[in-house]
Amino acid sequence: MIPISDTLIPMLQRQISHELRNELVYRSVASWAATKWLKGIQAYFSEQADGEASHAKIIMGLLADANEPLAIPNIENIPSGFTSCEQIASLYVEIEASTTAVLETLYFAAEADRAVGISNVIQPMLTEQIEEEGSSDRFTKLVDMAGGNLILLDLALR
Repeated sequence: MIPISDTLIPMLQRQISHELRNELVYRSVASWAATKWLKGIQAYFSEQADGEASHAKIIMGLLADANEPLAIPNIENIPSGFTSCEQIASLYVEIEASTTAVLETLYFAAEADRAVGISNVIQPMLTEQIEEEGSSDRFTKLVDMAGGNLILLDLALR
């Protein structure tokens, strides 16, 4: 059993909620793409969703290792009814930037708490998160280059 301070427990629980919301948003985008037969976009966001689910599981594991019951705060509203890939790109960038900020806060709180086990788990997630921010930027560039042409964007992601 690893000890987790009373400060870090709610932060970890909020991070689980955050990761699960990200997963659900990306599944919503994948569903939107599927209804338009955009298999490349669908697969891309399904893969992103899987990554977010994996992050949530890692943090759930930390709480389980600390013998803390799983408590997930409310998950914010999941957007749907997308009208363009520009809208999706903007949401994607916003999600990844906010996730980086939240993970950094959690990492620095773990460091301040001298919770080496927690910071050792969060640090690689943070490194991966920075890569995900880069992916959202590249997606935005692809959207811009496709100039609103969903077929071209879809082909670029296959």
